[in-house]
Amino acid sequence: MKHWRFMDYHDQGGVNLIKEWYRKQGPELQAAFTFAVQEIAVTEDLSTLSSFIRLKNRHIGLFEIRIETIEARSKKRQFRPVGFWSLNPNELILVDGCEKSGRVTIPVGVFDAALDIQLEYYRDGKGTIYEHF
Repeated sequence: MKHWRFMDYHDQGGVNLIKEWYRKQGPELQAAFTFAVQEIAVTEDLSTLSSFIRLKNRHIGLFEIRIETIEARSKKRQFRPVGFWSLNPNELILVDGCEKSGRVTIPVGVFDAALDIQLEYYRDGKGTIYEHF
């Protein structure tokens, strides 16, 4: 039974940012991302998952999905799709993704950009939300 529904944010030009990030990843990371999304969707209490993190402090209101792959671990690389909470119950909105090393993200500032997107979406109605690809 699914407890969570994933939605994708599309910018004003119609670009699905998380899908664009996903397309740039290798097949192993794509599979790990798909598995993580499916695992989260069927988990009622998200606090029981180490792969789902509610962000705090400066990025409160956002979440990240922690993804590990064999390739990523051997190269000590971490990947983090990021999103925000929907106003609709049990919906999570995916925005973008990044590679993370310590406090550095590639691309730089992806978490701040996700906060800006969240604000513009709710305050100004910019962008649209569609069912996750």
